[in-house]
Amino acid sequence: MDPFRTPDRIEIGAATGITAVEKLAEIDILVWEGARLIVRSPREMPSWRVGKNRKTAVLFRGVRYAVVAVRRGEGERDAEYVLEPWSPRAHELPSQEITYDESYVREREGHARALKARRGEALALALLWPLFGLLPSRVKIALHARYGFMPLTSTRFSVVVELALLSLSFIGVIVGQGDPVVVLFFVGIFADTFFRISILFDDSYPAFGFGEWIARPGLVEIVQKGWRAVRSRVE
Repeated sequence: MDPFRTPDRIEIGAATGITAVEKLAEIDILVWEGARLIVRSPREMPSWRVGKNRKTAVLFRGVRYAVVAVRRGEGERDAEYVLEPWSPRAHELPSQEITYDESYVREREGHARALKARRGEALALALLWPLFGLLPSRVKIALHARYGFMPLTSTRFSVVVELALLSLSFIGVIVGQGDPVVVLFFVGIFADTFFRISILFDDSYPAFGFGEWIARPGLVEIVQKGWRAVRSRVE
């Protein structure tokens, strides 16, 4: 049978070798060629692998199959999986066993939709990435887990931004002749930069957010460790 013919061109009969065709969950197309089952999915399923030493087992309607071939379709994400009845051997164990049914298909599609939405969110959040380093550590960890933004990188970038703001605010203090607002801004940026700058030189230094160092225990030890790292780099 030619791979990836559209459903309306699939003909059942001796000429094609196809014995049955159906749709699972109104999404996947199942084609039987005798005992062989061909699964046509609108997207790839990475866990359905053809193992060199151990095959992937797929349990479908009480029958255990082995994945023997994987073919890409015309679509960017389409895939076709050829399954044959499992031939049990005393020494052969599957690399994994997958239960394939309507719930599996719906869960796969739901995960794909969620992933697509998450990528859209990540793209929108990328515009705010320069500010992520100022966020509390727990928020940065959550952003890393969900979208992949690295806390260390974003925190370092925020410190570099603060250094630039520190220079500008210092000029503002001079030009503004001691304006209280400008002075307060300068002091705040200076203090935060002082306690967070060590992350530029020490990967193990905590990825503090803006002002987060105030509530951290052992602050003196952390600062001493950081400045030792700074001096070692400078020297």
